[in-house]
This record gives sequence, structure tokens and C-alpha cells, in this order.
Amino acid sequence: MIPNGVDLERFRPRESQRAEFGLPAERLIVLMVSALAESKRVEVGIEAVSKMPGAHLVVAGDGPLRRAVDALAAKSLPGRFTRLSLSSDKMPSLYQSADVFLHLSKEESFGNVYVEALASGLPIVAHDSPRLRWLLGEDEYLLDTNNVSAIAHSISLARLTTNLQCQERVARAGLYSWPRIAALYREFLHEVIDENLCY
Repeated sequence: MIPNGVDLERFRPRESQRAEFGLPAERLIVLMVSALAESKRVEVGIEAVSKMPGAHLVVAGDGPLRRAVDALAAKSLPGRFTRLSLSSDKMPSLYQSADVFLHLSKEESFGNVYVEALASGLPIVAHDSPRLRWLLGEDEYLLDTNNVSAIAHSISLARLTTNLQCQERVARAGLYSWPRIAALYREFLHEVIDENLCY
């Protein structure tokens, strides 16, 4: 399988831009980049972060569950929730302004958000699956996300990430750089053409 790619010039660790998004400077920022749809389980993320006093959840996305998500956040995370709809050029700065990336979809063939977070050096808390371990390696915070308390605990652990771990994530993201992905496609197409040539 040839995965999707990520622009490593845009998505990389940089100085936080929290003021640009109106985010608190001193709080733990947990970021979800997700459509507001049932399969993305944003409501579960709200419940998990509500168990962490002082943590602030940012959701970048929109969708049919917008009202339900906003209502639950107002009840469970008063003053600790921000929902944004951003253009793609703003997304790298948003990743760079977070401490932990959270994604709770259980079935996703390939989420670009994972490699964008990886390239930004963010620790990732997500639902455990063989596909995600293949994508992210064995060093992220993958778990059974049916357990909300366990999600909150994993976020607490993920926030302790070191500079070395950040560098290792960025290095792994190199596996998904667009030049490398383009080379894989080129190799694949050459194989297809060679197999179908008539002699």
C-alpha cells in the first residue's frame, strides 16, 4: 500500500501561535482535527478532556453534529473548549500551538491528520489498531478508546513528551514526505507498465 503524504515544509515543530487562535497560553492544549460526524467520536474526546482539570480542548472541524458538540462542550468544558473552522494554510500553526493530538475514529483507512500531527512533533493519542501501529510505530499512545478514563490518562502521559521524542516523530514523518511518496508511485507505475508491455 502506498500511503498519503505530508508537506514537511509546512508541518513541522515551530513556536506556538496560540494568541492567533485565542487559545490560553498556560493550559494543556489537546487538539482534535476532525469532521463533526458520529464516526469521529468527538463527544468522547470532550468527555475525556472534561476529566482533566485545566486542560483545554480545541476541535478544528465542522459537520452535522456541530450543535450537539457545542452543547456538550458548553456543559462539560465551560471555558475550556474552542471550535474552529480554518483554511488549510492555517492548519500548520494550529498543530504547532497544541500539546497533544487526539483522534478517536476507530475505522479510518488513512488519516492525513495522523501524519500532520507526527510531522509537527505532537504526541498522538488514538484508538489502537494494527493499521495505526503500521502508520505511527509503537511509540505513540494507542489504546482501547472505549475507556474514557484511559483516554484521559493517556493524554496525561502524552503531555510529558520529550524533545528527543519530538525529533523521533519528525524523523518518522519523513517516511510520508511527498517526494518519497511520489517515488513510490513512480516505481509502482513503472512496474505496471513493464508488466503490460507487449513484446
